[in-house]
Amino acid sequence: FQRIKAEQEAAGEMPFVNPRNAAAGSLKQLDPKITAKRPLEFIAYGLGFTSEDAEVPDTQEDLLKWLRKFGLPVHTTTHTWLCRSVDEIMAAINELDSLRHQFPFETDGAVIKLNDRALREIAGYTSRAPKWARAYKYAPEQAQTLLRAITIQVGRTGVLTPVAELDPVFVSGTTVSRATLHNEDEIRRKDIRIGDTVVIEKAGEIIPAVISVVTERRPPEAQPFDFLAHIGGKCPACGGPVKRNPEFAWWVCENPSCPAQKTRRLEYMAKRGALEIESLGGIVADKLVENGLVDEPLDIFNLTEEQLATLNLGTPSEPRVFGAKNAAKLIETRERARTMPLGRWLHALAIPEVGDTTAHDLAR
Repeated sequence: FQRIKAEQEAAGEMPFVNPRNAAAGSLKQLDPKITAKRPLEFIAYGLGFTSEDAEVPDTQEDLLKWLRKFGLPVHTTTHTWLCRSVDEIMAAINELDSLRHQFPFETDGAVIKLNDRALREIAGYTSRAPKWARAYKYAPEQAQTLLRAITIQVGRTGVLTPVAELDPVFVSGTTVSRATLHNEDEIRRKDIRIGDTVVIEKAGEIIPAVISVVTERRPPEAQPFDFLAHIGGKCPACGGPVKRNPEFAWWVCENPSCPAQKTRRLEYMAKRGALEIESLGGIVADKLVENGLVDEPLDIFNLTEEQLATLNLGTPSEPRVFGAKNAAKLIETRERARTMPLGRWLHALAIPEVGDTTAHDLAR
């Protein structure tokens, strides 16, 4: 996973947030060549459709042995427990918690299932999940570190999001140096100040967030954070006017031509789940907007391969071009995007209040 992230960052692409997203995104890829380059592993844990006359083991325990006999990869017996009481279930959950950080993969919880397959059929299903299984999520891992600064990110809709710049600290499998502070009200509610020692965790073991402040370690010179004063009363990206949305807890840049908003909209259109245009994240999107090649996201469809190949991702004194290979890959996936279903296009246009589900509902 770390290798894939490094390759994506080197190519100017938006890196995967976590292994779960990497696996899901790889399987949804429309280009099998790209999927083949990703080191996915398959682990069998259950059985789907079978013919009525199939002789299938009666229990989950025997089913795993049966699958293993056919040569299918099954998680080892050290990751499964057969429990006969609530006490044994809790003991297994605690044992897994002590072992899980040694695994060569990430896991944030345990799954408890009925062993008897006949009892499963009696228990039945809801519209979303089986009633014979439950997920147990472990408490997120926490760590303390120093908050060095607060920077402001500008989103595709102009929302200004404060971000904590932290001394790097290892938590939940990765080194964290930035964490979301959500909005002005959250900073005020938690009384977060620059120079504070803060407690961070990954929400859902994915997105780093500041949970609280270690007030006894606060330096005497630390001052309450004033959001508007911090940004000088203007958008930190374009210098345009800002206002606080009266219905919500965030500040918004009112300049529709803000380059940061243009960049985020371009990235959003190209992301996985939308048009899936390769190599169009991070520095590439920044430079396309900065050089005036893209004003609106759809402008990407007008660029030539030569314009993309010669795009300078570096500086005038230290140039680093996008390159012919990356340009060809971008053009290939861009042309494939033209045939994407209507739901994908509606999602890619970043219409307010229209996410993935609503976009596909509208398309239907």
